[in-house]
Amino acid sequence: MLRINNIRAGYGNKAIIDDISFNLGKGDIAVIVGRNGCGKSTLLKTIVRETHIESGEIFIDNADMQKMSRKDIALNIAFVEQDLSSEIEFTALQYTMLGRTPHNSIFKLNDSKKDVEAALLALKTTNCEHLRDTPVNKLSGGEKQLVMIAKAIAQDTPIIILDEPTSNLDITNQLEIINLLKELKNRGKTIIAVMHDINVAIGIADRLIMMKKRRIFKITEPQDTQNSQYLSAVLDTEMEKIDVENENKQIIVAKKLLK
Repeated sequence: MLRINNIRAGYGNKAIIDDISFNLGKGDIAVIVGRNGCGKSTLLKTIVRETHIESGEIFIDNADMQKMSRKDIALNIAFVEQDLSSEIEFTALQYTMLGRTPHNSIFKLNDSKKDVEAALLALKTTNCEHLRDTPVNKLSGGEKQLVMIAKAIAQDTPIIILDEPTSNLDITNQLEIINLLKELKNRGKTIIAVMHDINVAIGIADRLIMMKKRRIFKITEPQDTQNSQYLSAVLDTEMEKIDVENENKQIIVAKKLLK
């Protein structure tokens, strides 16, 4: 589905990420974790070709992304950024319908019955159908995140990329988005997300991609018994596993900063 080989990318002459390689299959969820500034968001923007690739290759089903048109990329990857501009005056439905743009010609507005139905279904999937006529700049943080994901669902791509989809949200909205990502996985969507909450990441990921200083430090599975040690090195903070009483699971918590 998605194959990334030895990517080096950045801005101008400055490389922000280097020697990045990993593969994902249909229905995989990969969560990228690491300290601020390690290159997580740059990696996402490189995959959607918003950042210049200096070297390396990205393939979607054996098609070289660097040879794909912007439209073809948008038909394959939906990108959910961290936040919506407060200046956007679209309603939630109008904003969600922007996801239909790649499916139409430049001479056709996204107002066909099929496009409207796709947008309404996406809003229903994210439990936001009641917000259809609300301007997005009037939505709460959690509602904005859900509407942004609705736009990605309406885009109907095999791959969805999300930059910190649960940041600054209360626990109820976090759980709603986590459950939504699991549902999208069950639909066969391949998902890549940047997250800071380690236990949320472990709870939904098929693969943890740990980044440090522009590179991938380690790629593991959530049940890897060494994850707390790896995360200690990645986050420069001593992490430890704690058993959850009466439940067959563990959580990872910060113990202390490493000197």
